[in-house]
Amino acid sequence: RFMVCVIPAFILVIVESLKQHVMAAFLIVGTLVGWSHAAPLSLTHRAGIEDIDMLASHLFIPVQDWEGVGKELASDLPAGSDVLIATTAAGAIPFHSKLPTLDMLGLTDSQVAREGVLFEAQRNHTRIASMEIMVERGVHLMLGQPWLRRPHPQRNYRFASLRGFNVFKKLSRSQLPETSRIVEIPLAPAGGGERVLVVLYLKPHPDVDALIKRGAWRVFPIL
Repeated sequence: RFMVCVIPAFILVIVESLKQHVMAAFLIVGTLVGWSHAAPLSLTHRAGIEDIDMLASHLFIPVQDWEGVGKELASDLPAGSDVLIATTAAGAIPFHSKLPTLDMLGLTDSQVAREGVLFEAQRNHTRIASMEIMVERGVHLMLGQPWLRRPHPQRNYRFASLRGFNVFKKLSRSQLPETSRIVEIPLAPAGGGERVLVVLYLKPHPDVDALIKRGAWRVFPIL
């Protein structure tokens, strides 16, 4: 995935080199040998690296549905909203929601890449945005690793349940802003059942408060 941006330049080098007949045979053989070695490693799930089908599944399967999450945020929030979200799924969700986004894995954020908390995940996912970074940057809604669940009639969330976001290794209640609450965002039913996206509401924002006030989004205290 991290070599995709290099491929066009690599192709141009090959094409130019093929004009030099002396190099043609070497490049053709070298490319075929390289591909035969790389294909089994890069196109299958191996050593924590997801294959193409697994990567695509994050976008659509009902328990993750990153594309659906992004589209729901775009539908619920006003066009041009400056609600700042934070998520590890910082591709499809920002693309479809059109919302400013903090990439919690630091792949597109130099501060997180350098100062984020060490995080045991797959390759190139070794740091995660700390609560301090998110508060400093003014994040309004933290999605974490998007947490979808069936709606429940509970009236609160316990602090221990925040592990459902899959981004907190060591977090104390004192690190959360006093305004922190949990918000449930209804998503279109899938797989025969209703779903909500669970979000940590860190910093108040008028667009979010308006949705809560009219009952479109449900808000819960954290015990």
